[in-house]
Amino acid sequence: MPTGACWLGQSRGGYFVLWSALRDPDLFWGRIASNPSPSPARELLFAAPAAHRRDDLGVVVASGGRDTVERVRLAREWAATRARRDDVPWTVQLIALPEGTHSASIGEAYRRSMLWLFGDRSRPAAP
Repeated sequence: MPTGACWLGQSRGGYFVLWSALRDPDLFWGRIASNPSPSPARELLFAAPAAHRRDDLGVVVASGGRDTVERVRLAREWAATRARRDDVPWTVQLIALPEGTHSASIGEAYRRSMLWLFGDRSRPAAP
């Protein structure tokens, strides 16, 4: 069974979730970035992660299809970039909510993210 805390952030809070994953990967076992904002400094989200001890961490990026083009692009790009890297301690999952809006879909994002984090991470999140 997984051990550790989970953290959810929405919009700028989602940005902070992704930033903290890079700065202090071991701080939270599971992270959920819901519709993360690309600001204040988008480029910082693509830096190499800090040193870490654990390798059982999970990061979910949830993205509402009806959010801004820039936020949808950031979510997809971050998840795809991190999933391809060998130096990250997380399993990364993108959860796309086709009819999701910027903030109204946070409940569904949280529900699906928790099911994936505490379920079988080798499989994609359920629709």
